[in-house]
Amino acid sequence: MLHFSPDRRLAEYSSIRPFVDQALSLVDAPKSSQILELGCGNSAFTERMYDDGYRNITGIDISASAVAQMQTRNASSRKELAFAVMDVKELKFPSASLDLVVDKGTLDAVLCGDNPNFSAALMIKASSSL
Repeated sequence: MLHFSPDRRLAEYSSIRPFVDQALSLVDAPKSSQILELGCGNSAFTERMYDDGYRNITGIDISASAVAQMQTRNASSRKELAFAVMDVKELKFPSASLDLVVDKGTLDAVLCGDNPNFSAALMIKASSSL
């Protein structure tokens, strides 16, 4: 059963955890895998993954204020988490440097913006090369 956040739009990490675990097991990737969360915002998703044992997670978002909030919120308790300001249509990671790319809601946001089909295609292309 899916559990939703208080605003009732997005599923909680506990609901998505089986899919994350399955995706990593399909590619024989341990919890030490390099994981990228697209559009992390100020969601607790990345933090819950970290608390579940995934340590090498980078959350990116186009919002500098969301990234700053996540960096501040996790500076002392989750020191291994990394956050960066980055556009999902122009990812700046070396090819094949990540084991898993997670997107929980960013594609929906991209589809609501300007030139949605082109922007979504750029996002998918950028993440598929990682």
